[in-house]
Amino acid sequence: MAEPNAAKLVMTADPMTQANAKRLATEIGAQVRVVSVEVNLPERRKSRPVCVLYLEGNESREAVDLSLKKVAATDQDVIFFVSRPDPKMAFSWGELCQSILPGRSRGLVSSSEELKAILDTNAEQDGLSVEDLRKTLGLTQPQVARIADVTVRTIQNWERAKMPVSESRPLADLAELREILLDHMDEAAIPEWLKFPNQSLKDKKPIEFLEQGHTRDLLWQLHSVATGEPA
Repeated sequence: MAEPNAAKLVMTADPMTQANAKRLATEIGAQVRVVSVEVNLPERRKSRPVCVLYLEGNESREAVDLSLKKVAATDQDVIFFVSRPDPKMAFSWGELCQSILPGRSRGLVSSSEELKAILDTNAEQDGLSVEDLRKTLGLTQPQVARIADVTVRTIQNWERAKMPVSESRPLADLAELREILLDHMDEAAIPEWLKFPNQSLKDKKPIEFLEQGHTRDLLWQLHSVATGEPA
């Protein structure tokens, strides 16, 4: 697994919990910049960065709201790390994140192993080109253009430039879907899976979610099915 890119990763925490956040950064083996929620976060770099919001589990909704608004001022996605998760509080925070950062939540984790797995996946995306992703999923250039909300010419240019999927948020989401599917099926089976109605998705075709710009919704549905939670 590739090591998380320190230049792209910031962890934000309450001043009282920064020491614990730094210990977490050491556990995942990454040179993570840990900053207070009271400061402005760094602006977007060349590749899409990720912010880890470190929470102890007893923060108020107002405190989480403030932290999310700091992230919203940048172009970063957010991962919730909660050391002692409360299911009711986590649901409330999820709703808050969706209202402030729609489509930019990368999930909620409560262990260093889960966090490292997400960061490793993000690092792998830096080496995955748009063309490689498209071919793995068995998609056409027009389909990828609809998913990314760009023109077909743009997709053609991205493929010629060997652009990594991490440069586009919709395609990074698509790459996350690819990683989940590869954990459960052979690569050759993915294109067919996308095309057929799925009972877990109320008999909708997965490709319909993608082409309508709802890749995050599809990811949420798959995570819900995997954990046994209601979709």
